[in-house]
Amino acid sequence: MPGSNAEQVNEGAYDKNIGITLWLAYRPYLIPLILTCFAGFMGRVFLLANANLVGLWVDSLCGQYSSHCLPRTGWTATWTSADFLIWLWIFVSLGFFLSLFFRVCFSRLSALAVSSIHDETILRTSRFPMSYFDRVPVGRIVTRFASDYGNVFRLFGGPLAEFLAILSDLVTMILLTSLASSYFLPPILLIIAFHFVVYRFNREFLKMNRR
Repeated sequence: MPGSNAEQVNEGAYDKNIGITLWLAYRPYLIPLILTCFAGFMGRVFLLANANLVGLWVDSLCGQYSSHCLPRTGWTATWTSADFLIWLWIFVSLGFFLSLFFRVCFSRLSALAVSSIHDETILRTSRFPMSYFDRVPVGRIVTRFASDYGNVFRLFGGPLAEFLAILSDLVTMILLTSLASSYFLPPILLIIAFHFVVYRFNREFLKMNRR
């Protein structure tokens, strides 16, 4: 607030203004952002689907009457080892380039989003009455445009992209593992629930160690 001289400190849950800030920053680039995230998700799918493809390849080498392998059905039923090898290279190449595309484009969009926040902050600050600059220390104002801006830029460009990549990996692993065998799904959900409980139990301890 223009008339406030108190430093706001938030502890515990994330403030709702963080979500509002993210929305306002990325809203002008919403369509490119969705396409970029979709490309990143597909990149993770292609990379992680190699394990499923290798499993189908191994099944094709077991022989028709082996009790330890699944029967050859579907679109890979007539594939030879050369076909599997070619498609493995295709999956790896697509996964690599789509993941690289996601990283580069997301960093670029994040830089534009942070720049829009910076420009909007300067515009609004320049409209404050002169009495605001008499009450608020100069160092606090400078910090908002220096240190805080750098922290926001690092958050948008790095950790946020990493969070989306990890989320894509988690969703992709659940989907691909379920496609391989539905028996794996309950243990995966149990492991996720266990990790969430451990995180909730140690959240306050983690916050203290970060300080």
